[in-house]
Amino acid sequence: DLQRIPNTVRAIAGDVTRRQIGDPPTDKLLERVAAGDFSHEIGYRSQLPDGRILQSTTIIYIDREGRAAAALCLNADVSAWVTLRSALDRFVLGHDGS
Repeated sequence: DLQRIPNTVRAIAGDVTRRQIGDPPTDKLLERVAAGDFSHEIGYRSQLPDGRILQSTTIIYIDREGRAAAALCLNADVSAWVTLRSALDRFVLGHDGS
């Protein structure tokens, strides 16, 4: 709920990010909203403070007055896939990747 900053997180399904209801939005989301960028961002890479790599999507919903009202943020931990790809690259391409 982007109308309730800093307590914007209203619902969570899963525990990928370990965020909790009542948490603030991410800095990236705050920067986008402050800049007036309400575009959807689909399938981007992000990283958690503990180093895990996420495949993320952010969809921003606009109210009737054209203000950012809410955001739906989806995150999938793809760290294992990134590690596997790195190992396969080393196997196929050699140790230095070339």
